[in-house]
Amino acid sequence: MIEVGVKKVFNGLYKNKTLQANFKERRNYKLVEKKEKKVIKVSAKPAKKDFKTMDELVSSLGEEAIFGFVRGQQVVGTIISASNREVLIDIGGKSEGILAAKEQLSSRDLIATMTPGDKIEASVLVSENEQGQVVLSLRKLGGEKRWEELVSKIGSSEEIDAVVVDSNRGGIILDFNGLRGFLPTSQMSSQERRPAKLMNKSLKVKVLEADRSSNRLIFSQKSSGVSGEDLEKKKEVLTKITVGDKFSGEITAVMPFGVFVRVEPDEASSIEGLVHISEMSWEKVEDPNNEQKVGNKVEVVATAVLPEEGKLTLSIKRLKDNPWEEVANRFPKDSKVSGKVTRLTGFGAFVQIEKDVEGLMHISKIPPELSIEAGQEIECTVESIDVVSRRISLAPILTEKPLLYR
Repeated sequence: MIEVGVKKVFNGLYKNKTLQANFKERRNYKLVEKKEKKVIKVSAKPAKKDFKTMDELVSSLGEEAIFGFVRGQQVVGTIISASNREVLIDIGGKSEGILAAKEQLSSRDLIATMTPGDKIEASVLVSENEQGQVVLSLRKLGGEKRWEELVSKIGSSEEIDAVVVDSNRGGIILDFNGLRGFLPTSQMSSQERRPAKLMNKSLKVKVLEADRSSNRLIFSQKSSGVSGEDLEKKKEVLTKITVGDKFSGEITAVMPFGVFVRVEPDEASSIEGLVHISEMSWEKVEDPNNEQKVGNKVEVVATAVLPEEGKLTLSIKRLKDNPWEEVANRFPKDSKVSGKVTRLTGFGAFVQIEKDVEGLMHISKIPPELSIEAGQEIECTVESIDVVSRRISLAPILTEKPLLYR
């Protein structure tokens, strides 16, 4: 009865406008005060005793326990358990981290080396799954570890197992835990020179070269990779070559990272050099196999000569004019052009103004009243052109600039 009476009195007072205003003011103040306070999630780990200040308690919990994890974040954790079915990692959060299921197979070699207590680096794929776990990825770490392993084996007698996945006139392509490498015919043992019978088979090979920056990986089956005698021969041939020398060469191998070309500095000597994928054409090359074949004759120029390493770097595109320099001359800034809309995207429309030359009409340049469709012919002006990035910015020709035009 008393409780009901109090509620009636309070409701009656609340109807008073003055009291109502005061109540709202006090309520708003408490809401603001609540928003300004930092919310701290307490870790499930037992806290130390005798904390004198809140800062000491927060420091003991760690940043992850307070703020959580975000996608792409790099973390360091401790292996709790590791098997082909599941890998659990303690990363200091409210729950353990778990390796993404899709990486269990691709990282099996790395997982086999893990033991409880090992420290490991990973990146966050999902901040929290249905079970409350942080889903982690070892892809970056796995790739780094594989390259580090290969680099450490350069020039050594230690062999690794790699699987034959393809072949060409210059040799065979091998797969080592997801990394593609090349075994030249000149580095193959005599009994293995039948590529058709080697497909999907595992070969014992040594690492001849491993360069992650250019994605270059070369194998050998010979007793000691590049022998001192072979290296000395390469050095001797390379002393006859200087940067800028031009050659007519023959493609001996096509790889995902470029092509190998054999050149002859003189009638008595020859050597293979690499044309990296970025040096094959001024246009972007997605797959070298679509551009060149083994046996093709090509004109190349030497861009780097490294006798001590026995390496020669070549270029095909540098013997040709950059087509975009001519494009810049034909379509200077503020010039008027006509073209065909090839495709529409969320950020604008691409317009083909010449064969193999497209420009972008950014959405901010297109007024709402202007209707644009794929296949439509349109008049534009060139706002800017970037030869290095091979980009042209276009704008529609307008009788007057619309509101908010930038």
